[in-house]
Amino acid sequence: MILEEGDVLLRPLSIKDTEFLLCIRNDLEFADEFFSDPPVYDFSHNSWLQSAAKNNIELIIEFKSERAGQIRLTDINYRHQKAQFGILIAKNFQGKGIAFNSSKIFIEYVFRNLPINKIYLELFANNLPALKLYEKLGFSEEGHFRQEYFKRGEFKDTIRMSILREKWEKIR
Repeated sequence: MILEEGDVLLRPLSIKDTEFLLCIRNDLEFADEFFSDPPVYDFSHNSWLQSAAKNNIELIIEFKSERAGQIRLTDINYRHQKAQFGILIAKNFQGKGIAFNSSKIFIEYVFRNLPINKIYLELFANNLPALKLYEKLGFSEEGHFRQEYFKRGEFKDTIRMSILREKWEKIR
């Protein structure tokens, strides 16, 4: 699957993207927003990629033909018609509207082509740029989880958000 609109192209993740993703995932400043901890090694990434390809939709975001990030749908549950959303944008591509445009393209594809009624996500409560992005996309808060993760010596709260197909169809 390849999705394209304007300067944004979403294409399947491949082994050739490993170095790009590891640079993002292992950036200590950026890694504070991930639930997993660095370092992530190439052998563990490659092992994950083999299993993820079967159960997830994992795409690379390209902006003007340069790799800019990753967008994904995981924990896809067709019986209950729900899946978890995730996106990451490399630092040098942030603030350009790429996350918003990529998310719109991807969510539209999911709701039009898959039997998914609910897309949900989880983020650290102090990740205000991500919170604003998800609200702008139409996601609503489902819950606030206090001291849910212990990261870098402190407990961190998380927020769970979701968007339903019927809401997406009204706001798109």
